Amino acid sequence: MGLPGFAAASSLYRGSGHYYAAAIWGSSFVSAEHAASTAADPHARYQFLSEGHLQLSSGCDSNPCRGSSGPVCCHDSKGNFNGCCGTSCCYGEDGGAGACPHAGQFCCGAQACTTGEELCCGGGCVSQDESNCGSCGTSCGGNQTCCNGSCINTATDKSNCGGCNSACNANELCCNGSCIGQSASNCRSCGNVCGPGQECAKNCYCLVGTTCGKECCTAGQQCCDGRCYDPAVQQCCQGITPHLCAVGDACMFFGCCNSQYEKSCILNCAPLDSVCCPGSPPGWCPKGWHCCDDACCPDGQECCANGCCQGGLECCQSELGSIHTCCPPGTCDPIHGICKVRLGGLHPSV
Repeated sequence: MGLPGFAAASSLYRGSGHYYAAAIWGSSFVSAEHAASTAADPHARYQFLSEGHLQLSSGCDSNPCRGSSGPVCCHDSKGNFNGCCGTSCCYGEDGGAGACPHAGQFCCGAQACTTGEELCCGGGCVSQDESNCGSCGTSCGGNQTCCNGSCINTATDKSNCGGCNSACNANELCCNGSCIGQSASNCRSCGNVCGPGQECAKNCYCLVGTTCGKECCTAGQQCCDGRCYDPAVQQCCQGITPHLCAVGDACMFFGCCNSQYEKSCILNCAPLDSVCCPGSPPGWCPKGWHCCDDACCPDGQECCANGCCQGGLECCQSELGSIHTCCPPGTCDPIHGICKVRLGGLHPSV
């Protein structure tokens, strides 16, 4: 709020070749020498600067706001009477009064916006909606509605079910925008259906037998990750997720290995006569082979990096471990990882 020529709460205003001292008092511009009298009589705040002269504003010389709908006398950009307001006036950028803010409203330039329903954006009142939710320019997603300044999915929100401020009861769910009671078809969450022979009371439970997920276990049965099983026939294996395997079969992380012709090698089922390899795949080597870091080599051949040394050769590795060469026994240069020179040249690498 301000008039041309004012830079602070009190300043010197120049008009028509003269200087006048003035001060801001309350929500009006009044002369400094009248500040003390206005404190004693707040209804006397109607003296404004007009065209650079300190004078009584036209229309306010008899204080028309005294005893009217509001005690505050509002003015235009030149200090002329522009109506009465109850507690304050909303002023635009030109210094002229516009609307009067009533209870539940706030000023946005010369406009009065409704608190909770509108925002002050770009100097004007803008309705809170999906394009301006809670703050100017804040957009909601395609399936959301702006409710009380927050983006809400009214299809599932219990406090705003089907529309803003439409709340469900404490024991109800909000499903597709409607409040519904919990039942065996919607237990704890929308679409969570209980199993046969079950009812819903906070969770699905069995009327007869032991509750196991959505199944009801009978006498003698046990529960394995939501499934009932007979321990005389099956076993509950603890892998990545608990799962059932036949009694006697080998449990593995993802399934079962048939005990008649397979065994478990960590993550793989392998033939019964194979060799399980620790670490990375393949996880096992066939009979007659042995495990290397990332491969299998025939028995009798030495592992060398990603390959095997054939024909009785040995793996020659440099000190830094970056070079691997297959050399005849006794010819390895361990510094460089190559075969030493002999009469007839270097031994070939395999």
